[in-house]
Amino acid sequence: MAVWNVSSENVFDSNQMSSNTSQLVKMALMQKTEKSTAVKPLNSTVEQTVVKFEEPSTTSQPVAHSQEQKLSNRKRTLSQKSDAVSFKKALLEVRKFSVRGFRGEECRQQKEQIAVTLGAKPPKRPYVNYKELKVVRQLEKAKERERKTIKRMLTSKKRRKNLKKRRRLKKNMLKCY
Repeated sequence: MAVWNVSSENVFDSNQMSSNTSQLVKMALMQKTEKSTAVKPLNSTVEQTVVKFEEPSTTSQPVAHSQEQKLSNRKRTLSQKSDAVSFKKALLEVRKFSVRGFRGEECRQQKEQIAVTLGAKPPKRPYVNYKELKVVRQLEKAKERERKTIKRMLTSKKRRKNLKKRRRLKKNMLKCY
């Protein structure tokens, strides 16, 4: 915002300012330079007014159009959310219905799983003595080692058979000539 001192002879209307802003700025600058160069008499009484220049906003948005767009966007998002929510509800109902087929311990486990998917904390593991846990883990490791050795033996027999076949083929290559 700029403020200029203007004599009463050159007072501007706000209507003129909005239409010819560049001309007004030039006139104000010229008056400034004239005042600074001219010698003023001491006893002169000149009425002065202050003119404020405010630039109009450069962007204008159609209000009605933007409100319609916002409403349509809200409707779309609400419908998408409701579709997702209804899908989740349907999925939950199917799982609840499937639990009816189980009995006893299985039914309880399925209900716990449904509760966990809905945000409940899973149940704690049962307490196991540490010494017993060590023994169980050692047995599992032993079973894993046995499985690996059996697998290794089977693959080695396959390799032997393949090597024998290759040797036979190499020996018989020259017999055809």
